[in-house]
Amino acid sequence: MICTSLQNKDYGELLEILSSPVIEMAEIRLDSCRLSDEEIRDIFGNSDTPLVATCRLSENLDAAECERRLRLAAESGARFADLEIEAPVQMSKNFQKFCRQNGTEIIRSYHDFNGTPDMEMLQKILARCFRYGADVAKIVCMCNSDEDADRLESLYSIVLEDVPSLQGRLMAFGMGEKGRRSRMECLKRGAPFSYAALNGNEATAPGQWTTEEM
Repeated sequence: MICTSLQNKDYGELLEILSSPVIEMAEIRLDSCRLSDEEIRDIFGNSDTPLVATCRLSENLDAAECERRLRLAAESGARFADLEIEAPVQMSKNFQKFCRQNGTEIIRSYHDFNGTPDMEMLQKILARCFRYGADVAKIVCMCNSDEDADRLESLYSIVLEDVPSLQGRLMAFGMGEKGRRSRMECLKRGAPFSYAALNGNEATAPGQWTTEEM
């Protein structure tokens, strides 16, 4: 499945985009979309399109506000909620319990915008995602070589002691031109979905395909 990432949109723009038959799944970036609480409730509560709620920590958006927006989306009907692996421990525990009660699956995500760690570190990151409550682990790294992309793709063959199968529970792909192919390859290897940009000007990460291209 292709998940279109939507950022820097207002309520009306989101409604129009989500009504398009081209959009089979969408990620709503709550850290950049201009939405009131009521608009968040309406979008996540009434959309027939499966939605991922994402809210990235930043200098202008602290952990408490991110958690509040994610909770609002989850209780309204978000299919998935994406919480960075770097989120504070207590926030992670509270949010995990909240999502379980509301039937929202948790994506625990790790991003490295500079490079791809070695295999030992990638395996530790993967295990950490599940240890911290992931229903789905998302590992995205900048690929500076074909070997970096190969290393990310090899995660799909890893066996974890406490995770019966990674089928449908791992999204590992690369950023940048060298990681571009892995955004398609991950679907062949069992990723539940891959992310795409609405158009060429709205990529949320370097190397991202557009929904039309995918």
